Amino acid sequence: IIWITFAPITSVAADYYNVSVRAIVGLSLVFLALYVPASGFSSWLFESYGIRKGLFVGAGLNLVSALIRFLSTQQGTDGSYTGAYAVLMIGQTVAAVAQPFFTNLPARFAATWFGVKQRDIATTIFVSANLIGIALGSILPTIFADVNDETVDMFTLLLVELGTVTASSLLIFFLFREEPPTPPSKTADEKRAAKLSGQNRVSAKENAIQVWRDVQKAFSEKNFVLIFIASGTGLGFFNSLTTLVETLTKPAGYSTDNAGTFSIAFLGCGLVSAGIFGVIMDKTHKYITLLRILATVATLATFGLCLSIRPDNIGLISAFFGILGSFMIPLLPLAFELAAECTYPLVPEDISTGLIMSGGQVTGIGFLLGMEALIGQQPDFTTNDDFKYEFTPTYIIAVIAVFIFWVAAMSFNGEYKRLKAEGSETETALADTNKAESM
Repeated sequence: IIWITFAPITSVAADYYNVSVRAIVGLSLVFLALYVPASGFSSWLFESYGIRKGLFVGAGLNLVSALIRFLSTQQGTDGSYTGAYAVLMIGQTVAAVAQPFFTNLPARFAATWFGVKQRDIATTIFVSANLIGIALGSILPTIFADVNDETVDMFTLLLVELGTVTASSLLIFFLFREEPPTPPSKTADEKRAAKLSGQNRVSAKENAIQVWRDVQKAFSEKNFVLIFIASGTGLGFFNSLTTLVETLTKPAGYSTDNAGTFSIAFLGCGLVSAGIFGVIMDKTHKYITLLRILATVATLATFGLCLSIRPDNIGLISAFFGILGSFMIPLLPLAFELAAECTYPLVPEDISTGLIMSGGQVTGIGFLLGMEALIGQQPDFTTNDDFKYEFTPTYIIAVIAVFIFWVAAMSFNGEYKRLKAEGSETETALADTNKAESM
């Protein structure tokens, strides 16, 4: 919610805080810029103190960030909002540090709490929970914005978000537990046995060194590098697209409300599709086949979206946003599972997931800055008839990104090491999977 709040209302938020549109884009950019160091910090905390204490830190940071953001709506004694943007940016920065505590955890949490037959769908549900937050963060601002007057009730908007974050943080503080009473799988049992025997009991400094070694081990695996490149470019494009949806469509004459519609189509269809593909992943374990199908359709949908963003074309644009979301969003939980499979048992799930997410944030910075700059340079669709049918430089960046993503995804052919270690639980699934994917 916090990350995406200002993307659908970029223009009115800039007016409210009396800053440039680029400054508002910077509120999302800080999440991408801080993701890698914050990810290292969260991984170290998880390895040193466990999932529960790590999540407590993340929830606490989220709560503090939401409160600081709300304080940015308070007027000074002279009735002005002088310094409000700086306060808002501080709040966004705190939230950016908190983000990896939640986004890097799905694969590890699923492996800790769920058996082989539920693990894939559990990962998908946890990833979808994050996407639901993004969807809410895209919808809420449009409810409190007046498109005609180009104003926004920022006080109420950030107060509602503060209440939402407070409720979710309290649930974590009072209900979350470290692990189930009984390990749900063979690999989970092995990890718990190692923990109880003291094999993993090392100092915080040694844990920091071990995290770095785990990173090196991950990148020594060729197929992890391929899924890292594929998911990095795909997630980077996703981040820039969700952040710039209003900025991207405004030159074609679309309003803040329209941008909200596009975001809902993208995320809503993606959530439904993620649930469907999560079930398919759980039933078949045909990860590589699914990766190739999703990557191919998502690439074609990107071409279609780029060609459809023209005046008076809201239906087709919404359709392509929906198709793109349907085939791009399920790729994230799939990438988490593939990364965990090809690096098992050398790399913990939160490390491989954190690297996947970090790659997306780093590439997202480049895509975001590049696309935002090119959008600012292009002519207005509504005033230049000759421009209406051109394939703009902004879209060329998008096409290059998804082409790199597609090539890397199609090249991936990693071994399912974790599934094999589970033994008889997955023997049948593996036999069917290997037979199908060797064709």
